[in-house]
Amino acid sequence: KQIVNFTTANDIDLVFGLDAMNRANDNSPENFTNIQEFLQYTYDNKLKVWGFEFGNELPKINVTIDANDYIKLAGIIQSIWNSTGKATRDEVPRVCGNDLNPDAGYVQEWLPIVKDYLDVYTYHNYDDSG
Repeated sequence: KQIVNFTTANDIDLVFGLDAMNRANDNSPENFTNIQEFLQYTYDNKLKVWGFEFGNELPKINVTIDANDYIKLAGIIQSIWNSTGKATRDEVPRVCGNDLNPDAGYVQEWLPIVKDYLDVYTYHNYDDSG
């Protein structure tokens, strides 16, 4: 709550990284139990979060599995924040990503799958490795 209070008081938009990825392995879907509980807590406590994203440069995850996880995240956010059907666009957190993989080939395959669910796209590029 302190981070949210600080960003709100200083007119800063907060994007929260859901870094505690809970996968059985790199080729299994995300277990959303904790994420869903955290998102519900955020909503129930009226914490102002501009957006959510997954991880940060995790090991290579199957492109389709990763994309489907983002689609599921978007669905969970919509179902929680639009549970009353009265939420405005500014009240619903954005889905931000993918900073999971700097490989351009990965991104070219991933982006068309999530384009209708992603609000903000982030990309990390490194001179020697991406």
